[in-house]
Amino acid sequence: MSKYPILIFFFILSVQLESSASLPENCKRLPNGRISCRLKGRKKAAAKKRINSEFTIPWDKVNKFKRSLSLGHVYQGKLYKGKKLPVNSRTYFISPRTRRRNYVWGTPALLKLVKDVSHKVYNSFPGSKLTIGDLSPSGGGKAAGHKSHQSGRDVDFGFYLSTGKTYKPVKSRFIKIDKSGRGQGIYKHLHFDVERNWELVEALITHKTGVMRIYTSKIIKNLLLQYARIIYRPKSVIKRAQKVLKPYKGHNDHFHIRISCPHNNPFCR
Repeated sequence: MSKYPILIFFFILSVQLESSASLPENCKRLPNGRISCRLKGRKKAAAKKRINSEFTIPWDKVNKFKRSLSLGHVYQGKLYKGKKLPVNSRTYFISPRTRRRNYVWGTPALLKLVKDVSHKVYNSFPGSKLTIGDLSPSGGGKAAGHKSHQSGRDVDFGFYLSTGKTYKPVKSRFIKIDKSGRGQGIYKHLHFDVERNWELVEALITHKTGVMRIYTSKIIKNLLLQYARIIYRPKSVIKRAQKVLKPYKGHNDHFHIRISCPHNNPFCR
């Protein structure tokens, strides 16, 4: 969201204009004959406008559907007949915090994405288990600790980590990664596992569900793209990764995945 609101300034022209002269549309003539004009600064709050966009859910129409629907915006929405992500899987585990809060709900498309990409990494690197963070609450709506995650189209993934030699899953929490690609504090012995994490990102950006964004840190994005070039991934895949991976403050310990609105959902924004 922008921190630059519209700036409005008023100034008075001391020059008297002929009554027949036309005025700019942002100016008006005062009773004393002077001219008052309003200047508007450039609006930079596109994201804020999106967040505050009003969308009234037409429940009379929604209730006629028998399938799951993402309603409204990810920042201001609901989840209709959402599906619950199964807790038990050989390819992923859900963080304890997420299970306690019951933020394990999403659209069928989101749940399929989670299952498919975690299986992809597991098959390429046997034994790998993806850490799953928050999806959406049951029924969607406000999710504590998030501005989005309201309509079943968002999910957080923890990074795959290693000791530098062997893969090391961390089930309890997301681990912050520093500029050198290592964990911070008591987790400094852990490294960002670029091989597994690239496999995950490539699986995400090539999945038919349609991943809009993968929010993470600038450091993580650079590490992944550098690795992709070193192993000669197709230029089209690297270009796609450059577009989808988006650095965002507070995302140096996880990937935040957002999928597109389904084509057959008229209430998704």
